[in-house]
Amino acid sequence: MVSPGFKIALFIGLQGCSSVGLIMCNRYLATSLHCPILTLVFQNSLATIFSLATWSLGVGQSMNPWKLEHFRRVLPLTVIFSVLLWTSFQALGKVSVATVVVFRNSSPFFTAVTERVVNNTVVSYRTMVILFLMIVGALIYTSGDLEFTVVGYGWALANLACTVTAGMFGKNFAMGLKEEQTGLGLSVYQNIMSVPCLTVVAVVTGEAWRWTGTSYLTGLDFTSKCIFLFSCVWCVSMGIATFELQKLVPQTTVMVANVSYKMVTLLVNVALFGSNVGVWGLFGLVVAQAAAVLYMYERVSGQVKQKEETASIKDDQDVEAQLVRKAESAQ
Repeated sequence: MVSPGFKIALFIGLQGCSSVGLIMCNRYLATSLHCPILTLVFQNSLATIFSLATWSLGVGQSMNPWKLEHFRRVLPLTVIFSVLLWTSFQALGKVSVATVVVFRNSSPFFTAVTERVVNNTVVSYRTMVILFLMIVGALIYTSGDLEFTVVGYGWALANLACTVTAGMFGKNFAMGLKEEQTGLGLSVYQNIMSVPCLTVVAVVTGEAWRWTGTSYLTGLDFTSKCIFLFSCVWCVSMGIATFELQKLVPQTTVMVANVSYKMVTLLVNVALFGSNVGVWGLFGLVVAQAAAVLYMYERVSGQVKQKEETASIKDDQDVEAQLVRKAESAQ
């Protein structure tokens, strides 16, 4: 029997590798592929084909029979995810990348607030301070490069709201189908439903009029084609890890992990492509990453303490039951 702690560590590791790998692949592909939404459509389509192929061959995670009701339930999540991408593109076009980083680092804090209000999740003052430190670290990292415009901040706030909402919907969706479908099945649902939703976003943004069909990919060189295929594999593993993780931990933990991956990605980006981060920026990254690690430690230590308290209560109940039985037998 695999312990929940091992599963959590496994899926965090898988999600982290997938996130960093996918971002690095997409960064490379961005020099050749200039329609980001069309790239996502092809990635999700091929990811679905890969998922079905491995499932039919009996490789990797299994998948339960599909149900039409499941597709209906995943539709709101996919719509929000598509709007999230749209607001992300709009925000990046109106403000600096540094400003977007600050808003993304604030998502765990606001997710914790939302979970506390919506699900009555207990979030300690200490945990909220740790989550706020992630925002402070991002502010230090991006100081000097922040950019304020009313329109830009409006799109950034909309993207933040979509990020928190999509996370909460994804959490409820995964928990609602926890016993009915695996992470692979949930990922396939979302990938299939994302294609029409992303197409609508492309039409709204005007990108659809620049689409060129399959020649969009066939014109790539051999290296770019291989990297594109790798990105599709990362899409599959990312979807599986995300939904399985949402079944095991609070959504705030998932968001903290996601921000942590972004910090690791920045460090990998510096190592591979070079950057002018500087000592002050590096200090900000360390603060944000240390806050993420501290949050994870708080979660693990809290779970251990809760288990010990539960075990202690159970022992007390067993002793009390034994005393009752002895008293009854004495009578």
